[in-house]
Amino acid sequence: MTAEYALVPKPQEVQCGSGEFLLKPDTAIIVDKDSPEALNTARQLHARILASAGLDLKLSTSPSAEKQRGTIRITATPSDTSLGR
Repeated sequence: MTAEYALVPKPQEVQCGSGEFLLKPDTAIIVDKDSPEALNTARQLHARILASAGLDLKLSTSPSAEKQRGTIRITATPSDTSLGR
């Protein structure tokens, strides 16, 4: 049985794992700086989180934040094996 998730925008693929991800006021959305599509997606996500949860998450393209735990990373680069760790 495949689980259904209400995700906007719809991702190409969802891989379920164990654990949880908690959105907090200091959670940041890290964006692929070379992709206008990724930036647009990040802005949409930011707006939806702000409207639904009241959290005004920081949008960043800082490379130093790319590998930090507890961040949301939006990229157009496929096969980034560091995601989810």
